[in-house]
Amino acid sequence: MSLGAKPGGFILDNTIRITRPYGAVQQELKDIAAATPGDIDTAYNAGMAIFSNWGMKWEMVLPASMKPDNVDDMSPNVLGLLVVLSSFTQGSARRVCTYIVEAVNARVSNLEEGETKDTVLRAQDVVHVIGTLYDKTVVSLPVSHQPRGRMKPKSWKQY
Repeated sequence: MSLGAKPGGFILDNTIRITRPYGAVQQELKDIAAATPGDIDTAYNAGMAIFSNWGMKWEMVLPASMKPDNVDDMSPNVLGLLVVLSSFTQGSARRVCTYIVEAVNARVSNLEEGETKDTVLRAQDVVHVIGTLYDKTVVSLPVSHQPRGRMKPKSWKQY
């Protein structure tokens, strides 16, 4: 599945290629949501997984405003979710980053009472991007190739 593919099969350069079915990704999201901090992989291993999928370090993908002051303070859950995101969008780091920026900006612009304008990337932002990418993939498929029924449950927001 590709976002940006033309009907004749020609794929644009600014395409995000979705390389894994949503069922496998959804299971990983559930595993991360249920994991304790000791169960989640180390920051080094998560960083290496992201680098092997995107060809870039996660620190280079995110804008400075979305990283904590000390990159070692990034939440293990967020890093785990970035590993999942990078695992099905291989080679599309810059394109995916635009979706991450949009998700953080949307969260910051729709603050509820008592919330701060913290632009550091959160788990809910990454989950939102994952849902958005799969939603756009289903919409961009021709009718004959769309999955029967729902591709994912309505309750994909776990954070």
